[in-house]
Amino acid sequence: MGSPRVHRTTGTSLEVLEAVTTIDGGTLSELSDHTGLATSTLYTHLQTLVESEYVVRRGDEYEPGLKQFHLGEQARHRDDRYTLAREAATELATRV
Repeated sequence: MGSPRVHRTTGTSLEVLEAVTTIDGGTLSELSDHTGLATSTLYTHLQTLVESEYVVRRGDEYEPGLKQFHLGEQARHRDDRYTLAREAATELATRV
């Protein structure tokens, strides 16, 4: 069986989401420069991300939304490395 098909539109939205996060927010022009996407294409993807609360718009700037934080928190709590590090930090704190 071959590799799963990647939907281009989904990939573009994820690229836009990563760009917003990487540059810690920016205007449509700044994000267009960063991604190389036309502003019309970028705007459509940003509107979808805003409606889904992955991105927030403040004036002319698009910034990472809290939904990303919540997803990251869920992933972090399922990661054994986090649990081990937290236990080790707690143990060290009790020694001090």
